[in-house]
Amino acid sequence: MIPHRHIFLLSTENPNINTGGKNTHINLLKKGLDKRQIKNTLICPDSSFYNISKYHSAFLFFKYFDFRILFSPHICHFFSLFDHIFAKISEINPNEPYIFHCHDVITMHLISKIRHHPDDLRILTVHGYYSKEILDDNRFNSLHEGKKIQLFCEKIEHEAYSVSHKIIAVDSRIKDYLMYQYKCHSDKVHVLHNATDIDEFHPINQKEKIEIRKKFGYNFDDWIILVPRRLVPKNGVEYAIKAIKKMTNKSLRLIIAGDGLLYKSLKLLSDNDLRIIFLGDVSHSSLIKYYHISDIVLIPSITSEGIQEATSLSMLEGMACGRAVICSNIGGMKEVSEMSGAIITVEEANSDAIALAIENLIKSGNINKLGNKARNYVELNHSYLTYTDKILSIYFN
Repeated sequence: MIPHRHIFLLSTENPNINTGGKNTHINLLKKGLDKRQIKNTLICPDSSFYNISKYHSAFLFFKYFDFRILFSPHICHFFSLFDHIFAKISEINPNEPYIFHCHDVITMHLISKIRHHPDDLRILTVHGYYSKEILDDNRFNSLHEGKKIQLFCEKIEHEAYSVSHKIIAVDSRIKDYLMYQYKCHSDKVHVLHNATDIDEFHPINQKEKIEIRKKFGYNFDDWIILVPRRLVPKNGVEYAIKAIKKMTNKSLRLIIAGDGLLYKSLKLLSDNDLRIIFLGDVSHSSLIKYYHISDIVLIPSITSEGIQEATSLSMLEGMACGRAVICSNIGGMKEVSEMSGAIITVEEANSDAIALAIENLIKSGNINKLGNKARNYVELNHSYLTYTDKILSIYFN
């Protein structure tokens, strides 16, 4: 029996506004809790936050941290989240115990400063490597500036992990990171691979696939390879581009769905190859259609600043849509590949290996067979309701 205790889901991003794996994850967990009729509330920035001026952000940064050497326009706005979310947490009844499930170290740090009820349960899901990703996702004025900010973020990380009662890591490598870099006890950290919405991401028949392709301007005999990736270093999109440029097949179409700081350099790398299409940011509904028209979903992630892809949601979405998936042999993707036997993995940062995997898959005639196997595996192991039940068992056991 599940105890009746209100669950608060906390995030520094609004999953109804922002995109990305973490936000999809939060929406799926909330949907699962709703389906299970468990009372829950999402605490995150509302739309007004995104209108805060950079000057106000800087003021709030100093107000909370008084650490002027770290002043940076790259991070001041982010840390103004403290002020915004602080007010929301402060409205919660201090005399009742709750479950606080945080999805980043910032909100866990805040909860520990504001909440003092002895029976509160603090859960933290670690989706990645916070202090390392600060460097991967931003361009700083100097190496010195980036290092100072990284050290500060490591301090926030350490404090958040130490005050969490239980931690959920989205792959085994993140658990190792928590144990060896931050000395988290093994029993405190639970590995739970991500989930996807198998109702929303689902296979379609050949007739539907042809109709959508025609609508989007693609031919029936095109070989469409979808790369649903933000254009940041750790996502390794350059190796997908290099792989296509090595191949002579004129029917190939590499569709890159995502934007980011590497857009200009990757566009230059493509050298106007008409087989390589940059879509930029794509809406959620449109992205599903691109999964449907694809033959192969490619996740060419690499290790960058010590960061590796966890259980890629793009990988799971492609599998749920019944598509053949090629991934780098790292992180959570490697683990899912070994458990499912339904993913082709290649050496990271190796465009030759990617090109060979694509060629072999096309020649094999096994694309549909592999896609069906992937769909069956995801149905059994990565549906959002199965995931929600596993989360609840962590809460209450």
